[in-house]
Amino acid sequence: MKIFIQLLVLFPLLIFLGCSSDDDSGGSSTTERGWVKFAASGDVNMEAEGVASASLVQTGASTNFSFIMSDGPNREQTFLLSIFAQPGSLSDYPAPGEYTIAPINQGDFWIIYADVAGGEPFVEYGLEFPTSGTLVITSSTDNWLEGTFEFEAEGDSGVTGSPQGIIMVTEGEFRAVKE
Repeated sequence: MKIFIQLLVLFPLLIFLGCSSDDDSGGSSTTERGWVKFAASGDVNMEAEGVASASLVQTGASTNFSFIMSDGPNREQTFLLSIFAQPGSLSDYPAPGEYTIAPINQGDFWIIYADVAGGEPFVEYGLEFPTSGTLVITSSTDNWLEGTFEFEAEGDSGVTGSPQGIIMVTEGEFRAVKE
């Protein structure tokens, strides 16, 4: 299951890092990537900054939405944050508004936060473990989603299969390029 989740998280990131173009009339850009910043405490203590994208992916008859956020290219990788809409719940990018973050199948959105700074096995927070928080979309244009987020999530390195720690993410802000 952990390998499946890692592939699920990394696939949209690879798409995001390979895209180009930049105005608000179509596409994304290598000259201005989306951005994210937040503070983390608990098991992970850091002030993070990186890149952000928003993706809609058709999988058969349903559409799945996700934000993919990381340190970005050409930087040491310390985090990978994915914020997913519940499977099949959106047919388009989310509209401005306030949304709940909870474990998978329990709220509007669910997260996977991977602390990759220490190498493997890295700890993954969220998914089916206790998670609570808020995602606020403040603006949606043809090419950008902007907003804020905060959450608290328990996590596991995949060794025990039960929660092993907790992370609190606050002051999250983003401007994600729509892919």
